[in-house]
Amino acid sequence: MIRTWISQYQQGTLTGNLGVSKLSAEQLRIRMLERELAIAREERNIINNPVARPRGIASSSEE
Repeated sequence: MIRTWISQYQQGTLTGNLGVSKLSAEQLRIRMLERELAIAREERNIINNPVARPRGIASSSEE
């Protein structure tokens, strides 16, 4: 299989298709928004977790 990929690359016929192109524009947008939401939730959880803050640094609610 790798030899096939190398051969296709050398001939310039290798295409990088991981199935993403089969998704509609709407599905791609949903996937992107879900990824952004997951990142935002992780960041929120890190900020709200008092164990993650070093000692001596107060949260905005403690000031």
